[in-house]
Amino acid sequence: MNLEPKEAAALLRDRLAPVIAGLNVLNEENPYGIFNRHDKVHIEAVHQMAHLLLDDYEYQTGDTLSPQDRIIASAIAYIHDIGNNISRRQHSEFSALMFTGLFENYKPTDPRVQSIIRGIVTHDEPVGERFKSMLDIRDNNSNLAWQAILAVIAADKLDISRHRLSTALAEELAATSQEIIEKVPHTLTVLYAANDVLNFFLGDGGFCADWHIDFSTDASLEPNPELREILEKFIRKFEDISVPATWHDSYKNPAELTSHPYVSSYLTTMMRLYCVRTAMLLSSLYTLLPDLKSFTITVEDRRDFTPYELSVRLDRETWPLALFVYWKNANQQAYKQGRIEVPPILQAGEEMYQQGKQRKLKQSP
Repeated sequence: MNLEPKEAAALLRDRLAPVIAGLNVLNEENPYGIFNRHDKVHIEAVHQMAHLLLDDYEYQTGDTLSPQDRIIASAIAYIHDIGNNISRRQHSEFSALMFTGLFENYKPTDPRVQSIIRGIVTHDEPVGERFKSMLDIRDNNSNLAWQAILAVIAADKLDISRHRLSTALAEELAATSQEIIEKVPHTLTVLYAANDVLNFFLGDGGFCADWHIDFSTDASLEPNPELREILEKFIRKFEDISVPATWHDSYKNPAELTSHPYVSSYLTTMMRLYCVRTAMLLSSLYTLLPDLKSFTITVEDRRDFTPYELSVRLDRETWPLALFVYWKNANQQAYKQGRIEVPPILQAGEEMYQQGKQRKLKQSP
């Protein structure tokens, strides 16, 4: 903790190298059914993005974070997924336990240590979704380095591109597209996100962000021919577009096939699958970056090298409502029958939804 931030990051890389190497083995053997990679590439991507977000925090607030804050962010980024070596389920808790075993000479009561453990544990969606706001992770502990924690959580949620697809999973699940979707639905999103880029810019209303996802359906744009051979085992081909069977069956109308028919399906599927993930992302970003006014998710299809875009805009004031509606639509029957509880991270959106219904009732004749 007394090192300079760059020295601390180098020490973390060196100390954790054997453990992170184990995550690469998981991608090959897939003993826990992991649908995507949590390897060195992902960890480095999270580390880099977290510090870029902290740079933005300093720029927007005028606050200067301490070297300790930067070290805490690096520690969370490098350690957050190593628990996958033990189990995919509750992997964040196992990551925290491994941290306590790998590093010595620290006091559990040290706020810096508490910040690292809190960040590691809460990055996982089954844990993070329990908070109504990601700022609630402080739990009345004002000494926690919340900026570092939220930056890593946001960075982790932003990394969804195709490099994370586990080839071992694709080999294991060689049946039909429907089986893939039912067993590991997140594979769809990871498979079709060729790459993703987060851009910040000044737009209408102030400071904005665009999460640009390249949805490439053209076979010639597939970057890995060997991977394509595996994927063809469970993807139905239609002309030059390779899509899941359920998407293909839903869009047989020839009129719709004259343009980019699957972009809307992809974006809707992604939003429904990742509504909790996106809620954690936006709660973290909007807390961390006070000047951020809007966050747009843009999906681009470059089939025939003719760009086509479709976007979902999630503004600071209304994003909870939008994400709750996606969640409700994905869980319609269970929600209507009271068989499923709304995750706390989406409850603000439910409250906005119910308030809107009440206003409509009052306005009706």
